Amino acid sequence: IELYSVKPLDGKITEKSLVHRVRGDMAMKKNRPRIAVKEYNQALSEKELPDAYAYGVMKDLGMALYRTRDFASAQKVFAKLAKLQPEDKDAKVLATQAAARDLAIVKKMQAEARARATAKNAEEPKPEVTPEPVTPEEATPAEDGTKEEAGGKIVTAPHRK
Repeated sequence: IELYSVKPLDGKITEKSLVHRVRGDMAMKKNRPRIAVKEYNQALSEKELPDAYAYGVMKDLGMALYRTRDFASAQKVFAKLAKLQPEDKDAKVLATQAAARDLAIVKKMQAEARARATAKNAEEPKPEVTPEPVTPEEATPAEDGTKEEAGGKIVTAPHRK
């Protein structure tokens, strides 16, 4: 390693913040991203963290949120990172991917809701529409002037000649 310069940090990394970040990293290695999200949030709750350190923890938090499939929250974190450091192309790509995944999930949920509504409508029994009986006076005569009675109802027979 060649070291060209040393610059003091603009804040202070506390022991508590460091412990929570390490716990978050360990949880991610054990494929427990929900626990990692909690630990990274605890690490970020400390005041006056150096910007570079906080940026790294936020990036880890975004990845943990992504792995929990909370794409909306991950997208927010990555978008914030992209604003903080525009030169970090990874944050932009991850924000775009998270937004696309979130949109895909929303569309899938909408399609499932429409399918359930359609299935529910198909299952509901349709009320039988019984035609009102027609009295002989109300019946319309057929072209030949005849009227026909069927099942107690007067039915006209225009097709008969």
